[in-house]
Amino acid sequence: GAPWEVYRRPATPFVARFMGTTNLLGGRLAGTAGGFATVRVGANDFTIAAAALKDGAPGTEVSFSLRPEALRLAAPGTPPPAGWAALDARVRRVEYLGAITRVERALADGLALHAAAADLPAPATLDGAVAVAYDPSLVTAFAGPCA
Repeated sequence: GAPWEVYRRPATPFVARFMGTTNLLGGRLAGTAGGFATVRVGANDFTIAAAALKDGAPGTEVSFSLRPEALRLAAPGTPPPAGWAALDARVRRVEYLGAITRVERALADGLALHAAAADLPAPATLDGAVAVAYDPSLVTAFAGPCA
């Protein structure tokens, strides 16, 4: 496929890593409802598009790729855009690179999520508790564990 297709929808966890930085996470399918699936990763529930799954049975081991640029920061308690999912996190590290800012966040159980975005506020304002929002349609799921 075209490079952007391979980047956005890698066929395997290896390709997801090879094509660039990603949050490659693994967990178990908790259930599906309304076209969405809930994947439990540690103490966190991630929402992904159910259509991305090959096997929709609860308990199935699932891994998925969530690119850093797909994550958005917001103040705690800020509702995500319609159709998006959100998690509470704490900013762990900020790397200001001029036009791009990389932010490492830790979820409640310590799981790290990496984000990258343009035009974020000054790094000094990216401290403490934040909400992390993402569009479940941007998640790429793989059958089985992260290899």
